[in-house]
Amino acid sequence: RAGRGRGLGAPWVSHLRHLAAHPALRMLVCASLPQVPVASADFTAETWAALTARGGRMLDRGSIVDDHKTRVAHSTATVCSATVFLRGSRPGEAPLDALQRPGRFWGAAVDPLQVHLDQHQYQGNFRSLGLAVNSQACLHPLDAVACKATAMWRSRAYVHQYEEYGISVEDLAEVVVGVEVIRSSYATLGRE
Repeated sequence: RAGRGRGLGAPWVSHLRHLAAHPALRMLVCASLPQVPVASADFTAETWAALTARGGRMLDRGSIVDDHKTRVAHSTATVCSATVFLRGSRPGEAPLDALQRPGRFWGAAVDPLQVHLDQHQYQGNFRSLGLAVNSQACLHPLDAVACKATAMWRSRAYVHQYEEYGISVEDLAEVVVGVEVIRSSYATLGRE
């Protein structure tokens, strides 16, 4: 339940609600910067400009890993919507140009980028950036899942075990079709 215990509380839900505004586009990817061990946080002094530039590259690549040393030569992922959390010293001074690049966001998005500022440090980092993104970054994993699920369903792998618990072949077929619908929705994103 939202708002109980240490889980995803009501404030987080309100910050993330816009990310899944379309019923067919509800896959989220989360990442944070800097990506250093907690013990090394005292030795990092990232600037807001560096963090937002690296966050922008991660949005373009559809990546959860900050791989700023290598150049990736693949097409830019279309982003449905994103929430950015800037935490630490003077978050209001962070330049947002690298995150708001024209053409990055899906044209039908009503509120594609939300930025939330907090003066408190996160995991001991003087400055940090958190990303929650709904984008085509999920396509590669969805392709792999869809291919494997289809192959397993066609060969009837493990069907007898599912049937023991009341899940029919038709139920499994619906799930495989559902994954393909989600994959197709993300694949055509931005082509409308």
